[in-house]
Amino acid sequence: MITGRATYGIALQEVDAAATWGAFRAGVTAFMVANAASGPGAVRAMIRPELWDYMDGILVGDCGFRFEYDRLREALGAANMTSNALPAPTGTPLATTALLTTSTGGVAPVYVGAWGAIDMIRDPYPDAQSGGLRITALATMDVTVARPVQLRVLTGLEIAASGG
Repeated sequence: MITGRATYGIALQEVDAAATWGAFRAGVTAFMVANAASGPGAVRAMIRPELWDYMDGILVGDCGFRFEYDRLREALGAANMTSNALPAPTGTPLATTALLTTSTGGVAPVYVGAWGAIDMIRDPYPDAQSGGLRITALATMDVTVARPVQLRVLTGLEIAASGG
Protein backbone atom coordinates (compact mmCIF):
# COMPACT_ATOMS: atom_id res chain seq x y z
CA MET A 1 0.00 0.00 0.00
CA ILE A 2 2.74 2.44 0.88
CA THR A 3 4.65 1.99 -2.37
CA GLY A 4 1.40 2.44 -4.33
CA ARG A 5 0.28 5.34 -2.17
CA ALA A 6 -0.16 7.81 -5.04
CA THR A 7 -2.05 5.25 -7.15
CA TYR A 8 -4.58 4.64 -4.40
CA GLY A 9 -4.87 8.31 -3.37
CA ILE A 10 -3.54 7.76 0.15
CA ALA A 11 -2.58 10.99 1.94
CA LEU A 12 1.13 11.70 2.50
CA GLN A 13 2.31 13.67 5.51
CA GLU A 14 5.96 14.66 5.14
CA VAL A 15 7.29 15.13 8.67
CA ASP A 16 11.02 15.50 7.93
CA ALA A 17 11.76 16.21 11.60
CA ALA A 18 12.39 14.34 14.82
CA ALA A 19 9.69 11.76 15.56
CA THR A 20 7.34 13.07 18.25
CA TRP A 21 3.75 12.60 19.32
CA GLY A 22 3.08 15.95 17.60
CA ALA A 23 3.70 14.43 14.15
CA PHE A 24 1.25 11.61 14.86
CA ARG A 25 -1.23 14.04 16.44
CA ALA A 26 -1.30 16.00 13.15
CA GLY A 27 -2.24 12.79 11.31
CA VAL A 28 -4.94 11.95 13.84
CA THR A 29 -6.31 15.49 13.53
CA ALA A 30 -6.46 15.12 9.73
CA PHE A 31 -8.55 11.94 10.16
CA MET A 32 -10.88 13.74 12.55
CA VAL A 33 -11.29 16.74 10.21
CA ALA A 34 -12.18 14.34 7.37
CA ASN A 35 -14.73 12.58 9.65
CA ALA A 36 -12.76 9.35 9.23
CA ALA A 37 -12.05 8.96 12.97
CA SER A 38 -13.86 10.08 16.11
CA GLY A 39 -10.65 10.56 18.09
CA PRO A 40 -7.15 9.22 18.72
CA GLY A 41 -8.44 5.90 20.10
CA ALA A 42 -9.97 5.10 16.69
CA VAL A 43 -6.60 5.34 14.91
CA ARG A 44 -4.11 2.51 14.49
CA ALA A 45 -0.41 2.99 13.82
CA MET A 46 2.13 0.75 12.13
CA ILE A 47 5.59 1.78 13.33
CA ARG A 48 9.08 0.31 13.26
CA PRO A 49 10.70 -0.93 16.50
CA GLU A 50 13.48 1.63 15.94
CA LEU A 51 10.88 4.40 16.05
CA TRP A 52 9.52 3.10 19.34
CA ASP A 53 13.07 2.89 20.70
CA TYR A 54 13.81 6.48 19.69
CA MET A 55 10.55 7.93 21.02
CA ASP A 56 10.87 5.97 24.27
CA GLY A 57 14.18 7.73 24.87
CA ILE A 58 12.95 11.31 24.33
CA LEU A 59 11.86 12.79 27.64
CA VAL A 60 9.01 15.30 27.45
CA GLY A 61 10.41 18.34 29.25
CA ASP A 62 7.31 19.83 30.83
CA CYS A 63 5.45 16.63 31.69
CA GLY A 64 7.53 15.12 34.47
CA PHE A 65 8.87 11.63 33.82
CA ARG A 66 7.11 10.92 30.51
CA PHE A 67 8.49 10.09 27.12
CA GLU A 68 7.24 10.89 23.61
CA TYR A 69 6.27 7.24 23.15
CA ASP A 70 4.15 7.40 26.34
CA ARG A 71 2.15 10.22 24.78
CA LEU A 72 1.64 8.21 21.57
CA ARG A 73 0.65 5.04 23.45
CA GLU A 74 -1.74 6.88 25.78
CA ALA A 75 -3.54 8.57 22.88
CA LEU A 76 -3.78 5.64 20.45
CA GLY A 77 -3.72 2.73 22.89
CA ALA A 78 -1.06 0.04 22.99
CA ALA A 79 -3.37 -2.47 21.28
CA ASN A 80 -3.66 -0.15 18.26
CA MET A 81 0.03 -0.32 17.33
CA THR A 82 1.96 -2.93 15.39
CA SER A 83 5.44 -3.13 13.91
CA ASN A 84 7.91 -4.69 11.50
CA ALA A 85 5.91 -4.66 8.28
CA LEU A 86 7.69 -1.51 7.10
CA PRO A 87 11.11 -1.00 5.50
CA ALA A 88 14.08 -0.44 7.81
CA PRO A 89 15.08 3.18 8.52
CA THR A 90 17.45 4.80 6.02
CA GLY A 91 19.14 8.09 5.19
CA THR A 92 21.06 10.79 7.01
CA PRO A 93 19.65 11.61 9.45
CA LEU A 94 18.21 8.12 9.93
CA ALA A 95 14.47 8.29 9.25
CA THR A 96 11.55 5.93 8.92
CA THR A 97 7.94 5.78 7.73
CA ALA A 98 4.73 5.06 9.64
CA LEU A 99 1.24 4.14 8.47
CA LEU A 100 -1.88 5.43 10.22
CA THR A 101 -5.25 3.81 9.58
CA THR A 102 -8.79 3.88 10.91
CA SER A 103 -12.01 2.04 10.17
CA THR A 104 -15.03 4.28 9.74
CA GLY A 105 -18.24 2.67 10.92
CA GLY A 106 -16.44 -0.65 11.25
CA VAL A 107 -15.52 -0.69 7.55
CA ALA A 108 -11.84 -1.38 6.86
CA PRO A 109 -9.96 0.76 4.32
CA VAL A 110 -8.33 -2.24 2.62
CA TYR A 111 -9.91 -5.39 1.21
CA VAL A 112 -8.22 -8.68 0.41
CA GLY A 113 -10.15 -10.84 -2.03
CA ALA A 114 -9.37 -14.55 -2.27
CA TRP A 115 -10.40 -16.19 -5.52
CA GLY A 116 -11.10 -19.90 -5.68
CA ALA A 117 -9.54 -22.55 -3.52
CA ILE A 118 -5.94 -23.05 -2.50
CA ASP A 119 -4.10 -25.14 -5.09
CA MET A 120 -1.87 -27.84 -3.65
CA ILE A 121 0.99 -29.03 -5.85
CA ARG A 122 3.03 -32.08 -4.87
CA ASP A 123 6.40 -32.72 -6.42
CA PRO A 124 8.02 -36.05 -5.46
CA TYR A 125 11.02 -35.75 -7.80
CA PRO A 126 13.48 -33.11 -6.41
CA ASP A 127 13.77 -34.76 -3.00
CA ALA A 128 13.09 -38.38 -4.06
CA GLN A 129 16.58 -39.65 -3.18
CA SER A 130 16.21 -38.49 0.42
CA GLY A 131 12.60 -39.69 0.71
CA GLY A 132 11.23 -36.18 0.75
CA LEU A 133 8.18 -34.69 -0.88
CA ARG A 134 7.73 -31.00 -1.78
CA ILE A 135 4.30 -29.49 -1.38
CA THR A 136 3.51 -26.01 -2.66
CA ALA A 137 0.32 -24.10 -1.88
CA LEU A 138 -0.83 -21.37 -4.24
CA ALA A 139 -3.63 -18.88 -3.67
CA THR A 140 -4.94 -16.14 -5.94
CA MET A 141 -5.58 -12.94 -4.01
CA ASP A 142 -6.22 -9.29 -4.81
CA VAL A 143 -5.67 -6.33 -2.51
CA THR A 144 -7.39 -3.02 -3.02
CA VAL A 145 -7.68 0.21 -1.08
CA ALA A 146 -11.40 0.96 -1.00
CA ARG A 147 -11.24 3.96 1.33
CA PRO A 148 -8.00 5.93 0.98
CA VAL A 149 -9.30 8.66 3.34
CA GLN A 150 -8.84 6.10 6.13
CA LEU A 151 -5.08 5.75 5.47
CA ARG A 152 -2.21 8.19 5.97
CA VAL A 153 1.53 7.70 5.41
CA LEU A 154 3.96 9.66 7.56
CA THR A 155 7.45 9.97 6.05
CA GLY A 156 10.71 11.42 7.30
CA LEU A 157 10.20 10.52 10.96
CA GLU A 158 13.77 11.10 12.09
CA ILE A 159 15.11 8.70 14.69
CA ALA A 160 18.69 9.95 14.84
CA ALA A 161 20.22 13.38 15.16
CA SER A 162 21.41 15.06 11.98
CA GLY A 163 25.08 14.46 11.31
CA GLY A 164 25.50 11.34 13.37
